[in-house]
Amino acid sequence: MDPSAPEPSPGLRAAVRTAVRAREGKIPGVLRLPSSDSGTSLAVEVPAEEPTLLVVEGLPSASSDTSLLHHLATVAAVEVARHAMALEHQRRVHGELLAHLLDARTDAPTARQELEAAGLDPSACALVAAQHGDEPGRRDLHLTLGRRRIPHLLLSREPLLLALLPDDPDVLLTVRNKLGPAVLLGVSNALGVPDRLPTAHKEVMWALNLAATSEDRIARYGDDSAHTVLRSIDEARVVVDRVLGPLLAYDAAHRTDLVGSLDAFLHCRRSWQRTAAALNVHKQTVMYRMQRVEQLTGRTLATTGDLAELWIALQARELLGGPARTEGPRSHFRGAFRGASV
Repeated sequence: MDPSAPEPSPGLRAAVRTAVRAREGKIPGVLRLPSSDSGTSLAVEVPAEEPTLLVVEGLPSASSDTSLLHHLATVAAVEVARHAMALEHQRRVHGELLAHLLDARTDAPTARQELEAAGLDPSACALVAAQHGDEPGRRDLHLTLGRRRIPHLLLSREPLLLALLPDDPDVLLTVRNKLGPAVLLGVSNALGVPDRLPTAHKEVMWALNLAATSEDRIARYGDDSAHTVLRSIDEARVVVDRVLGPLLAYDAAHRTDLVGSLDAFLHCRRSWQRTAAALNVHKQTVMYRMQRVEQLTGRTLATTGDLAELWIALQARELLGGPARTEGPRSHFRGAFRGASV
Protein backbone atom coordinates (compact mmCIF):
# COMPACT_ATOMS: atom_id res chain seq x y z
CA MET A 1 0.00 0.00 0.00
CA ASP A 2 3.04 2.24 0.09
CA PRO A 3 2.84 4.62 -2.91
CA SER A 4 6.61 4.27 -3.34
CA ALA A 5 6.43 0.46 -3.53
CA PRO A 6 7.23 -1.09 -6.92
CA GLU A 7 4.39 -2.11 -9.21
CA PRO A 8 3.84 -5.84 -9.90
CA SER A 9 5.38 -7.00 -13.15
CA PRO A 10 3.15 -6.95 -16.25
CA GLY A 11 3.53 -10.73 -16.55
CA LEU A 12 2.28 -11.28 -13.01
CA ARG A 13 -0.63 -8.90 -13.52
CA ALA A 14 -1.65 -10.74 -16.70
CA ALA A 15 -1.39 -14.15 -15.00
CA VAL A 16 -3.60 -13.04 -12.08
CA ARG A 17 -6.22 -11.49 -14.36
CA THR A 18 -6.34 -14.58 -16.56
CA ALA A 19 -6.73 -16.90 -13.57
CA VAL A 20 -9.46 -14.74 -11.97
CA ARG A 21 -11.43 -14.40 -15.22
CA ALA A 22 -11.23 -18.17 -15.78
CA ARG A 23 -13.02 -18.60 -12.43
CA GLU A 24 -15.51 -15.77 -13.15
CA GLY A 25 -14.15 -13.80 -10.23
CA LYS A 26 -14.67 -16.56 -7.66
CA ILE A 27 -11.40 -16.96 -5.76
CA PRO A 28 -10.68 -20.34 -4.11
CA GLY A 29 -8.91 -20.59 -0.78
CA VAL A 30 -5.60 -20.57 -2.61
CA LEU A 31 -5.25 -19.55 -6.25
CA ARG A 32 -2.31 -21.26 -7.96
CA LEU A 33 -0.83 -19.35 -10.87
CA PRO A 34 1.06 -20.96 -13.76
CA SER A 35 4.63 -21.88 -12.80
CA SER A 36 7.51 -19.89 -14.23
CA ASP A 37 11.28 -20.07 -14.21
CA SER A 38 11.25 -18.29 -10.84
CA GLY A 39 8.99 -20.92 -9.26
CA THR A 40 5.35 -21.18 -8.24
CA SER A 41 3.12 -18.17 -7.46
CA LEU A 42 0.18 -18.41 -5.05
CA ALA A 43 -2.57 -15.89 -4.35
CA VAL A 44 -5.13 -15.59 -1.55
CA GLU A 45 -7.99 -13.16 -1.19
CA VAL A 46 -7.63 -10.27 1.27
CA PRO A 47 -10.88 -8.93 2.84
CA ALA A 48 -11.34 -5.34 1.64
CA GLU A 49 -13.86 -2.98 0.04
CA GLU A 50 -12.08 -3.40 -3.30
CA PRO A 51 -11.26 -6.89 -4.66
CA THR A 52 -7.76 -7.59 -3.29
CA LEU A 53 -5.32 -10.46 -3.66
CA LEU A 54 -2.07 -11.15 -1.87
CA VAL A 55 0.37 -12.81 -4.28
CA VAL A 56 3.60 -14.57 -3.32
CA GLU A 57 6.07 -15.29 -6.11
CA GLY A 58 8.98 -17.68 -6.44
CA LEU A 59 7.87 -20.47 -4.10
CA PRO A 60 10.02 -23.59 -4.53
CA SER A 61 7.16 -26.02 -5.14
CA ALA A 62 3.41 -26.22 -5.62
CA SER A 63 3.11 -28.12 -2.35
CA SER A 64 4.29 -25.17 -0.25
CA ASP A 65 2.57 -24.74 3.10
CA THR A 66 -0.25 -22.19 2.70
CA SER A 67 -0.92 -21.53 6.38
CA LEU A 68 1.67 -18.75 6.47
CA LEU A 69 0.10 -17.30 3.33
CA HIS A 70 -3.30 -17.00 5.03
CA HIS A 71 -1.64 -15.42 8.06
CA LEU A 72 0.00 -12.85 5.78
CA ALA A 73 -3.39 -12.18 4.18
CA THR A 74 -4.80 -11.32 7.61
CA VAL A 75 -1.94 -8.92 8.24
CA ALA A 76 -2.45 -7.43 4.77
CA ALA A 77 -6.16 -6.88 5.52
CA VAL A 78 -5.19 -4.70 8.49
CA GLU A 79 -2.83 -2.71 6.30
CA VAL A 80 -5.49 -2.32 3.58
CA ALA A 81 -7.96 -1.02 6.18
CA ARG A 82 -5.37 1.46 7.46
CA HIS A 83 -4.71 2.63 3.93
CA ALA A 84 -8.47 3.00 3.30
CA MET A 85 -8.74 5.26 6.35
CA ALA A 86 -5.93 7.42 5.02
CA LEU A 87 -7.65 7.65 1.63
CA GLU A 88 -10.92 8.62 3.31
CA HIS A 89 -9.19 11.47 5.13
CA GLN A 90 -7.56 12.52 1.87
CA ARG A 91 -10.97 12.43 0.12
CA ARG A 92 -12.43 14.87 2.63
CA VAL A 93 -9.50 17.27 2.43
CA HIS A 94 -9.45 17.16 -1.36
CA GLY A 95 -13.24 17.56 -1.48
CA GLU A 96 -12.94 20.83 0.43
CA LEU A 97 -10.25 21.98 -1.99
CA LEU A 98 -12.45 21.20 -5.00
CA ALA A 99 -15.38 23.04 -3.41
CA HIS A 100 -13.20 26.13 -2.87
CA LEU A 101 -11.98 25.98 -6.47
CA LEU A 102 -15.47 25.57 -7.91
CA ASP A 103 -16.74 28.51 -5.85
CA ALA A 104 -13.69 30.65 -6.74
CA ARG A 105 -12.68 30.96 -3.08
CA THR A 106 -8.99 30.27 -3.70
CA ASP A 107 -6.56 32.56 -5.54
CA ALA A 108 -4.86 31.17 -8.65
CA PRO A 109 -1.29 30.77 -7.28
CA THR A 110 -2.51 28.96 -4.16
CA ALA A 111 -4.86 26.79 -6.22
CA ARG A 112 -2.07 25.74 -8.56
CA GLN A 113 0.20 24.92 -5.63
CA GLU A 114 -2.47 22.81 -3.91
CA LEU A 115 -3.36 20.97 -7.11
CA GLU A 116 0.26 20.13 -7.76
CA ALA A 117 0.57 18.91 -4.16
CA ALA A 118 -2.37 16.58 -4.88
CA GLY A 119 -0.50 15.25 -7.93
CA LEU A 120 -2.67 17.04 -10.49
CA ASP A 121 -1.37 19.10 -13.39
CA PRO A 122 -4.07 21.69 -14.28
CA SER A 123 -3.04 21.67 -17.94
CA ALA A 124 -3.67 17.91 -18.15
CA CYS A 125 -6.86 17.67 -16.06
CA ALA A 126 -10.57 17.74 -16.79
CA LEU A 127 -13.64 18.03 -14.58
CA VAL A 128 -15.97 15.04 -14.71
CA ALA A 129 -19.57 14.97 -13.47
CA ALA A 130 -21.35 11.68 -12.78
CA GLN A 131 -25.11 11.49 -12.35
CA HIS A 132 -26.72 8.45 -10.75
CA GLY A 133 -24.84 5.16 -11.06
CA ASP A 134 -24.08 2.46 -8.53
CA GLU A 135 -24.32 3.93 -5.02
CA PRO A 136 -21.59 1.75 -3.42
CA GLY A 137 -19.44 2.64 -6.42
CA ARG A 138 -19.90 6.36 -5.77
CA ARG A 139 -19.10 5.89 -2.11
CA ASP A 140 -15.89 3.92 -2.75
CA LEU A 141 -14.62 5.60 -5.92
CA HIS A 142 -11.81 7.29 -3.99
CA LEU A 143 -10.55 3.84 -2.96
CA THR A 144 -10.52 2.64 -6.56
CA LEU A 145 -8.64 5.71 -7.75
CA GLY A 146 -6.28 5.81 -4.76
CA ARG A 147 -5.24 2.16 -5.04
CA ARG A 148 -4.55 2.65 -8.74
CA ARG A 149 -2.44 5.70 -7.90
CA ILE A 150 -4.68 8.00 -9.97
CA PRO A 151 -4.55 11.54 -8.51
CA HIS A 152 -8.00 13.02 -8.01
CA LEU A 153 -10.28 15.44 -6.19
CA LEU A 154 -13.82 14.24 -5.46
CA LEU A 155 -16.85 16.22 -4.28
CA SER A 156 -20.46 15.10 -3.87
CA ARG A 157 -22.99 17.80 -4.73
CA GLU A 158 -26.26 15.92 -5.07
CA PRO A 159 -27.40 14.62 -7.43
CA LEU A 160 -23.90 14.80 -8.91
CA LEU A 161 -20.48 13.44 -8.08
CA LEU A 162 -17.79 15.83 -9.32
CA ALA A 163 -14.22 14.70 -9.94
CA LEU A 164 -11.10 16.51 -11.08
CA LEU A 165 -9.01 13.86 -12.82
CA PRO A 166 -6.19 13.43 -15.32
CA ASP A 167 -7.67 13.92 -18.80
CA ASP A 168 -7.07 10.33 -19.89
CA PRO A 169 -9.46 7.80 -21.52
CA ASP A 170 -8.23 4.98 -19.27
CA VAL A 171 -9.01 7.03 -16.16
CA LEU A 172 -12.51 7.76 -17.45
CA LEU A 173 -13.00 4.05 -18.16
CA THR A 174 -11.97 3.26 -14.58
CA VAL A 175 -14.63 5.68 -13.32
CA ARG A 176 -17.26 4.21 -15.64
CA ASN A 177 -16.48 0.63 -14.61
CA LYS A 178 -16.67 1.54 -10.92
CA LEU A 179 -19.93 3.52 -11.12
CA GLY A 180 -21.74 1.18 -13.49
CA PRO A 181 -23.01 1.31 -17.09
CA ALA A 182 -26.14 3.33 -16.26
CA VAL A 183 -24.24 6.39 -15.02
CA LEU A 184 -24.31 9.59 -17.06
CA LEU A 185 -20.83 11.08 -17.43
CA GLY A 186 -20.08 14.63 -18.57
CA VAL A 187 -16.51 15.78 -19.21
CA SER A 188 -15.29 19.36 -19.47
CA ASN A 189 -12.66 20.72 -21.79
CA ALA A 190 -9.10 20.50 -20.46
CA LEU A 191 -8.85 22.67 -17.37
CA GLY A 192 -5.73 24.59 -18.37
CA VAL A 193 -5.60 26.91 -15.35
CA PRO A 194 -7.09 26.42 -11.86
CA ASP A 195 -9.30 29.51 -11.96
CA ARG A 196 -11.19 28.06 -14.93
CA LEU A 197 -12.93 25.51 -12.71
CA PRO A 198 -16.23 27.48 -12.35
CA THR A 199 -16.43 27.55 -16.16
CA ALA A 200 -15.50 23.86 -16.36
CA HIS A 201 -18.39 23.13 -13.98
CA LYS A 202 -20.81 24.76 -16.43
CA GLU A 203 -19.25 22.77 -19.24
CA VAL A 204 -19.84 19.41 -17.53
CA MET A 205 -23.48 20.34 -16.90
CA TRP A 206 -23.85 21.01 -20.61
CA ALA A 207 -22.07 17.73 -21.40
CA LEU A 208 -24.45 15.82 -19.12
CA ASN A 209 -27.31 17.14 -21.23
CA LEU A 210 -25.68 15.53 -24.26
CA ALA A 211 -24.79 12.33 -22.38
CA ALA A 212 -28.50 11.68 -21.75
CA THR A 213 -28.98 11.26 -25.51
CA SER A 214 -25.68 9.46 -26.18
CA GLU A 215 -25.60 5.70 -26.70
CA ASP A 216 -22.64 5.21 -24.37
CA ARG A 217 -23.99 7.81 -21.87
CA ILE A 218 -20.73 9.79 -21.97
CA ALA A 219 -20.24 13.22 -23.54
CA ARG A 220 -17.44 15.77 -23.58
CA TYR A 221 -18.14 19.47 -23.84
CA GLY A 222 -17.22 20.75 -27.27
CA ASP A 223 -17.24 17.37 -29.02
CA ASP A 224 -18.85 17.35 -32.45
CA SER A 225 -22.52 16.45 -32.06
CA ALA A 226 -25.79 17.22 -33.76
CA HIS A 227 -26.94 18.76 -30.49
CA THR A 228 -23.78 20.74 -29.78
CA VAL A 229 -24.26 24.29 -31.05
CA LEU A 230 -22.67 26.50 -28.41
CA ARG A 231 -18.90 26.15 -28.20
CA SER A 232 -18.03 28.63 -25.45
CA ILE A 233 -19.43 30.32 -22.36
CA ASP A 234 -19.12 33.73 -24.02
CA GLU A 235 -21.18 32.54 -26.97
CA ALA A 236 -23.83 31.21 -24.57
CA ARG A 237 -24.11 34.64 -22.91
CA VAL A 238 -24.58 36.34 -26.28
CA VAL A 239 -27.36 33.91 -27.24
CA VAL A 240 -29.18 34.32 -23.92
CA ASP A 241 -29.02 38.13 -24.10
CA ARG A 242 -30.11 38.24 -27.73
CA VAL A 243 -32.96 35.72 -27.59
CA LEU A 244 -34.17 35.64 -23.98
CA GLY A 245 -33.13 39.14 -22.90
CA PRO A 246 -36.61 40.71 -23.39
CA LEU A 247 -38.27 37.83 -21.50
CA LEU A 248 -35.81 38.01 -18.61
CA ALA A 249 -36.28 41.78 -18.36
CA TYR A 250 -40.07 41.41 -18.40
CA ASP A 251 -39.99 38.67 -15.73
CA ALA A 252 -37.76 40.81 -13.51
CA ALA A 253 -39.99 43.87 -13.88
CA HIS A 254 -43.35 42.11 -13.46
CA ARG A 255 -42.39 39.19 -11.18
CA THR A 256 -43.55 36.68 -13.78
CA ASP A 257 -41.87 33.56 -15.15
CA LEU A 258 -42.33 33.60 -18.90
CA VAL A 259 -38.94 31.94 -19.35
CA GLY A 260 -39.91 29.05 -17.08
CA SER A 261 -43.27 28.73 -18.84
CA LEU A 262 -41.55 28.60 -22.23
CA ASP A 263 -39.17 25.91 -20.98
CA ALA A 264 -42.12 23.85 -19.69
CA PHE A 265 -43.99 24.35 -22.98
CA LEU A 266 -41.10 22.97 -25.04
CA HIS A 267 -40.48 20.19 -22.53
CA CYS A 268 -44.17 19.18 -22.83
CA ARG A 269 -43.89 18.99 -26.64
CA ARG A 270 -45.88 22.18 -27.12
CA SER A 271 -48.99 20.63 -25.60
CA TRP A 272 -51.22 23.28 -24.00
CA GLN A 273 -52.86 20.70 -21.74
CA ARG A 274 -49.66 19.02 -20.51
CA THR A 275 -47.99 22.38 -19.95
CA ALA A 276 -51.00 23.63 -17.99
CA ALA A 277 -50.85 20.52 -15.80
CA ALA A 278 -47.09 20.88 -15.31
CA LEU A 279 -47.42 24.54 -14.29
CA ASN A 280 -50.68 24.00 -12.38
CA VAL A 281 -52.48 26.74 -14.34
CA HIS A 282 -55.40 26.91 -16.81
CA LYS A 283 -54.76 26.10 -20.48
CA GLN A 284 -55.80 29.63 -21.45
CA THR A 285 -53.11 31.00 -19.16
CA VAL A 286 -50.47 28.97 -21.02
CA MET A 287 -51.78 30.25 -24.35
CA TYR A 288 -51.64 33.85 -23.11
CA ARG A 289 -48.08 33.40 -21.82
CA MET A 290 -46.88 31.94 -25.11
CA GLN A 291 -48.46 34.87 -26.96
CA ARG A 292 -46.47 37.22 -24.72
CA VAL A 293 -43.33 35.18 -25.43
CA GLU A 294 -43.88 35.65 -29.15
CA GLN A 295 -44.54 39.37 -28.76
CA LEU A 296 -41.50 40.04 -26.58
CA THR A 297 -39.01 37.87 -28.48
CA GLY A 298 -40.29 38.61 -31.99
CA ARG A 299 -40.32 34.86 -32.68
CA THR A 300 -43.14 32.50 -33.62
CA LEU A 301 -43.60 29.18 -31.83
CA ALA A 302 -45.05 27.63 -34.99
CA THR A 303 -41.80 28.20 -36.92
CA THR A 304 -39.09 25.53 -36.68
CA GLY A 305 -36.22 28.02 -36.97
CA ASP A 306 -37.62 30.25 -34.21
CA LEU A 307 -38.24 27.23 -31.98
CA ALA A 308 -34.64 26.12 -32.48
CA GLU A 309 -33.35 29.54 -31.42
CA LEU A 310 -35.52 29.56 -28.30
CA TRP A 311 -34.51 26.03 -27.32
CA ILE A 312 -30.80 26.77 -27.78
CA ALA A 313 -31.16 29.93 -25.72
CA LEU A 314 -32.83 28.00 -22.89
CA GLN A 315 -30.02 25.46 -22.93
CA ALA A 316 -27.46 28.26 -22.93
CA ARG A 317 -29.13 29.82 -19.88
CA GLU A 318 -28.92 26.50 -18.05
CA LEU A 319 -25.25 26.22 -19.02
CA LEU A 320 -24.63 29.65 -17.51
CA GLY A 321 -26.15 28.60 -14.21
CA GLY A 322 -29.83 29.38 -14.75
CA PRO A 323 -32.51 27.20 -13.14
CA ALA A 324 -32.34 23.59 -14.28
CA ARG A 325 -35.23 21.16 -14.44
CA THR A 326 -35.60 19.03 -11.31
CA GLU A 327 -35.63 15.75 -13.22
CA GLY A 328 -32.04 16.34 -14.34
CA PRO A 329 -30.34 16.93 -17.67
CA ARG A 330 -32.13 15.70 -20.76
CA SER A 331 -32.66 16.76 -24.33
CA HIS A 332 -35.50 19.25 -24.78
CA PHE A 333 -34.70 19.39 -28.50
CA ARG A 334 -36.46 16.16 -29.42
CA GLY A 335 -39.64 16.91 -27.52
CA ALA A 336 -39.87 20.43 -28.90
CA PHE A 337 -39.92 19.29 -32.51
CA ARG A 338 -42.10 16.19 -32.39
CA GLY A 339 -45.14 18.29 -33.11
CA ALA A 340 -47.74 20.05 -31.02
CA SER A 341 -50.70 18.29 -29.51
CA VAL A 342 -53.43 20.62 -28.28
